[in-house]
This record gives sequence, C-alpha cells and structure tokens, in this order.
Amino acid sequence: MSKKNFEIKTAILATKEKLPDRFMFVGKIEKADQKNGFLFYLFEILSPWSNAGKIKKNVLDTLEKRLLRDEFSEQFFESILNDINEVLNKLAAAGENEWIGNLHAVIGMLFDRSVFVSQSGRASGYIFRGGKISSLIENS
Repeated sequence: MSKKNFEIKTAILATKEKLPDRFMFVGKIEKADQKNGFLFYLFEILSPWSNAGKIKKNVLDTLEKRLLRDEFSEQFFESILNDINEVLNKLAAAGENEWIGNLHAVIGMLFDRSVFVSQSGRASGYIFRGGKISSLIENS
C-alpha cells in the first residue's frame, strides 16, 4: 500500500487599505504540540463603534484559553463557537450592542484532513484546490 503525503498550505488575506468605518482582524492559531491542525479566523465589524477592539480581545482570549487546555476535535470546534457566542452575548447584555447586525466573520479549523467552517453575517470563504475554486460557505 502506498503512503499518501498530505501537505497543508494556508493563506489569509485581508486588505491593508480599508474604509474608516470597518474594523477587521484575521489570523491563524496553531498548537505547538498538535501539528495536524490549526484554527483560522476573519472578523469584520461594519460600524464606527469605538469599542470594536473588545470583540477582538474577547474572541482571541477565548481561543487562546481553549487551545491551552483542549485538543482539536469536531466537539472542540463546536464548543469554541459556543464560547465565543457567550462572550458576544455578555457584551450585548452589558449594553454594547452596536456591532449586532454589523459583524461578519468566518472561523475555521483544519484538523485530521477535515475542514470545519462557521460563518456569520456576509463573510465568505473559498478553497482553492487543483486549480479550481469552491465556496466553503453558502452566501445569503
């Protein structure tokens, strides 16, 4: 039986020149002890909300805490999305809700030859494979 090599290459693209009413952050997070996977994210907030940085801080803090204690799995991905939703709900409950309806995001995880993707708002995601482009997310 021949052994197939599996190679992961990633690219995350965000514009340097953005409109002043947009707050955007993108990234990729890998675990040092887990070489067969990573998380990636893109968040855009279409609002001049002065505290948009709170979403970035809360989302990244949530991701980093979970990565320290948990291993990648489908259940991990679902629970980390739940944790992020709880953080956003707390912001809204505290009266900081200008971002509601203005948040567009993609969070994904590549793990064990599978890609898991979650989308919010009008964010899109695509995969380039074998010279072809395929949408990862249903556009609304």
